[in-house]
Amino acid sequence: GGAAAPRDPGASPTLTIGLQADLTGPGKAVGQAHERGMRLAVDRHNARTDTAFRLALRVGDDGGDATRAERAAEQLLAEPGVLALVGPTVAAALPAVAARCLAADVTQVLVSSATPDNLGDWRTLCGTCPPASQIVIPVLHHLTWVRPSRRTGVVEDSPDAGPAWQLTRSLEQAPPAQGTVTVHRMPAGGSDFGAAVRALVQARVEAAVFAGTSPERAGRFARALAEAGFQGPRMGIQDVMEPAFLTAAGPAAEGWMFSTFHADPLAVPAAAGFVAAHRSAYGEAPARWAAEAYDAVGLLAAALAGLDPEARDRGSLSRRVFRTAHQGLVKPLAFDPATRVLTGDRTAHLFRAESGAFRYLGPYPDVTSA
Repeated sequence: GGAAAPRDPGASPTLTIGLQADLTGPGKAVGQAHERGMRLAVDRHNARTDTAFRLALRVGDDGGDATRAERAAEQLLAEPGVLALVGPTVAAALPAVAARCLAADVTQVLVSSATPDNLGDWRTLCGTCPPASQIVIPVLHHLTWVRPSRRTGVVEDSPDAGPAWQLTRSLEQAPPAQGTVTVHRMPAGGSDFGAAVRALVQARVEAAVFAGTSPERAGRFARALAEAGFQGPRMGIQDVMEPAFLTAAGPAAEGWMFSTFHADPLAVPAAAGFVAAHRSAYGEAPARWAAEAYDAVGLLAAALAGLDPEARDRGSLSRRVFRTAHQGLVKPLAFDPATRVLTGDRTAHLFRAESGAFRYLGPYPDVTSA
């Protein structure tokens, strides 16, 4: 209550960014990483003395529920001061939230959710995470140029047309090293990874790829490969790069490699200040996606700075952001002017399982040795 203090006419205006995330549900670790990264980016921006505006953050929690996500987005967008929305972190909520943002002409930035293939349907949707189909690129590069595999074996362990299915399809269409690809599809609920491994061994494959999203099942596949004495490259995708994989695989996890859309800021020199600030603010190192969320705020701030003061509104930002290039802490952010898709080859990365942990190797073009 009480009267508001008169505003200083010379004070910098405050521009608001919204975050829509799962902060209390099954995906709260990713949602919390978004919020922490974004808060640190807002604080860093506001600490500068050369900026013409300040930033504020408004947060909506959907608990990981797609219906709640739509309502949370509606509430954030009902605030006229919210110029952009980051999220959601729940992929199932993306269509409904994207429709809300499009209707309100509000820039929507995706950080951890892959950019949808039907990007043309959502004029205001800005994906700083590549399309899911691009998760295959580090695998193809590694098995073509670093550890060439003329005969690649794939175990597909996915009941739907998700990232695992896309990985299989991409490898079949463009086999590594211009060789061949053998696919063993696990039956729904099937658990005999020994049979899958025997099929790959009979095909004399030189590399094995797990096209699935379950860390536990990937770990069981890794054990079966090790028991069969397989020594070639073994690769998976970011969905299975979890502690549960290391537990299920045991010593068989050693040497496995993973294609991801997120980096490890602890291993990126340019992110040292961010890591220190995160430890100071939250008492621990940043989780995956925190640095990418930090960079999303940097992109929006750069786009807003490129607008005339009187044009810093929703509509102008939704068009300007795709003409903005921003060098983030962990990757460059720039977009194709025609398709609005994220460009560049330093937006996907490789990790390797070593000594019971996942070690960041870098953007996949930089990984030149096994």
